[in-house]
Amino acid sequence: MTATLERKRNICLDLAKVLAACAVVCIHIKFPGWFGQAVDAVARFAVPFFFMVSGYFACYDKEDKLKKKLIHILKIYVLSAALYFVYGFARALVYDVQFAMTQYLGKYADARFWLSWLFLNNSRTPGHLWFLPALVYTYGIQMLLLKCRWGYKRCSILGIGLLCVQFMSGDILSVFGILIPHIWLRNFFLTGYPCFVVGMMIKKHEGNMDKQKSLLPIAGITLIGVAESCLSRYFFGRKEMYIGSVLIAVALLALCIKYRDKSYGKVLSVISKTSLSVYILHFIVDEVLSLFLQKVGFPYTAEAWRWIQPIAVCAVSVLAGVLIPVLFSICRQYAKGRKINEI
Repeated sequence: MTATLERKRNICLDLAKVLAACAVVCIHIKFPGWFGQAVDAVARFAVPFFFMVSGYFACYDKEDKLKKKLIHILKIYVLSAALYFVYGFARALVYDVQFAMTQYLGKYADARFWLSWLFLNNSRTPGHLWFLPALVYTYGIQMLLLKCRWGYKRCSILGIGLLCVQFMSGDILSVFGILIPHIWLRNFFLTGYPCFVVGMMIKKHEGNMDKQKSLLPIAGITLIGVAESCLSRYFFGRKEMYIGSVLIAVALLALCIKYRDKSYGKVLSVISKTSLSVYILHFIVDEVLSLFLQKVGFPYTAEAWRWIQPIAVCAVSVLAGVLIPVLFSICRQYAKGRKINEI
């Protein structure tokens, strides 16, 4: 039974999710110089990719299944936000008690904080968690549209239309010097649902992808996406998402569909389950690593460390993602053993 379930998992897709999570790390913890700018531009495929994967698996879901997924993501978000709230408050207490009590806790009493979070998914505990409530809203939108008897075609038109608005507002208007605040673009409405719909469209047409034996179209779309992202970054500056980001994400998902039945061995199979840990924990890992290096006297502020830092944070985050389930399993077995002994 276990072997059958393991074969059903798309290990290639899970590994791609780990790659995307590491790309998120490289956005937040940058390599230095022009190389860091290029990596930042290319790494912007990660968020569209995650939304596309969610849409891919939700394409044929009914309201009840979408509701279960919504609740699951909401639980992850609440636990993640609670973790960072406790961690941030404890860190603030260590450095400055007055700051912790006034500034850190004070922002939660600000109505603008909650309005920004409620309507634009602008999470500041920390900022990278915005994706989770945006995904919750995206599932909610799809449930609402299904309830209103919207079919695949109407949802596709809405999603592609919103994606066009996203790129017109973010990319095209910037050419004319009109800059839209990123939080107006980086949310469930103009990023989440449009990319979610692209994932649904890929699911609908995956049969045609199976017929395509050559990898040249995937390679070509990827190269065009990389070139567009880097050129847009160079000429128009940093954006939350480029047109190239969507192209790279589409190509990567298509590649994962093509190799969905491929086996990758036990080590990669274990690593493939760590994407969520990398995404959630990398900020804490980065700060703990920097503190540790400071204590042991390593020159963590040196230029050389800036080249190592993103790779080190990714590696330690992956390791944490491997070890945490093992530790939880040991704790459960220990607790179960104690209950048996007590009986």
